[in-house]
Amino acid sequence: MTLLFALLGGLAVAIATAAAQTEEVDPYLGIPVGGGPIDAGPVPAGIDAIDAASCGACHEQHAREWAASAHRTAFTNAIFQAEFEPHRRPYCQRCHAPRGEPSAGVDCAVCHVRDGAVLNPTISGRAPHAGRVAPLDGTLACARCHDFAFESQPDLGLQRTVQEWVGSRHHDTPCQGCHMPRRGRARSHRFPGGLDPGLLEHAIRVEARAVSEGSRTRLTLTMSTDAAGHAVPTGDIFRRLEVTAWPVAAPARRERVQRWRRFRVDRAGWHEREDQRVPETGERTVEVILDGVADRVGYRVDLWRTSPLRARHRGWPLRDVRRRLRAGTVRVEPATRR
Repeated sequence: MTLLFALLGGLAVAIATAAAQTEEVDPYLGIPVGGGPIDAGPVPAGIDAIDAASCGACHEQHAREWAASAHRTAFTNAIFQAEFEPHRRPYCQRCHAPRGEPSAGVDCAVCHVRDGAVLNPTISGRAPHAGRVAPLDGTLACARCHDFAFESQPDLGLQRTVQEWVGSRHHDTPCQGCHMPRRGRARSHRFPGGLDPGLLEHAIRVEARAVSEGSRTRLTLTMSTDAAGHAVPTGDIFRRLEVTAWPVAAPARRERVQRWRRFRVDRAGWHEREDQRVPETGERTVEVILDGVADRVGYRVDLWRTSPLRARHRGWPLRDVRRRLRAGTVRVEPATRR
């Protein structure tokens, strides 16, 4: 019965999200389709301003966490700017600077201020400002900027993290369970995500097998999601997995294979050809062929925020664009005789 209610709850969220995306403004937080632009409204009575520095005067811990988060640099980070600057489409700014203040990125007021009130899942009554209860502790609070379609192609998901979550085995845990973990009575506002070592450590499971095939060696990695409640990688379509393999005795002889969402682009728009990511359910198998005979094979699985070629062309440091998901070695099995 618990499983049934969980499945029905996930389905309800999916339906509600889809319904909200057909409206100009969603009925939950008043956020327009695509994330913004957001008009936070008048400054709530009892405070002088709604910028992050002003909020941090009282909410010091939350402000420090947010300042170190990807929300803080949503508009200013180099990878976004490289894609945004050539065209400067307002559609992109809706999620990366919803209040129209690029230096602020996704700041406190984006989620917490509307129509002269500070929104929160619970209200203590002791705050010096006007407040109102709002459902900020559920997945719908995140859906606007993490599940949306191409601007001119409403039937093709540009990002579909919430849809993936609905279909995952973690659909009974809202986004905040992993991305705003509890710290005492409050939740963290550091918003750990695709660059966080703690989350990446448990994002996927990997089973490795290497087999000798005459003059070459075949490495097969079978990958599935672990703690992640969505595909890996999720979000931006430029993100990808890279599997690197090498004979342990000759580490310079490396081969690489990349997997991502593959598209074809023509005058009619974008067309998704294949989704090669690790799915939210099921498995993804990746094979790497190495020339020569080996006793042991080493491997690693990396998440790239953009293509390695583009990263190198732009001169972005590896620490900004690549994260390790898994690594290991496996003994090579002899070829199976027929």
